[in-house]
Amino acid sequence: QQAAKDQQQEQALIRAVGEDNYRGLLALVDCEHKRAEALANAGAASSNSNHQLASLWLKALIANDLRQKDRTAKLYQQLVSADADIDTKQQASLETDKVLMDVRQERRDRGISCRF
Repeated sequence: QQAAKDQQQEQALIRAVGEDNYRGLLALVDCEHKRAEALANAGAASSNSNHQLASLWLKALIANDLRQKDRTAKLYQQLVSADADIDTKQQASLETDKVLMDVRQERRDRGISCRF
């Protein structure tokens, strides 16, 4: 029963962010940053505006995880423009930090170590 619930939650997330962005997030957890970026680019090409926005968030997560400060700052500014719920670059930074904490915890739980 829990497996069915987990699968329903996974399907709901895929519908919300798009298959490419979902797979990109999984790639990010696995430290496959180039693959995650390629999937984020595919998500950006979606005709669904929610999927396009999710790809922008994914790109910000990737840049932040890779500690690409200049790129991250540009993406945060794009998020301020694109996401009605985000008013400042600092707010975008806080949101990505929260998700990255979860990503990094998942990596620790699975024994994954990224090498940059």
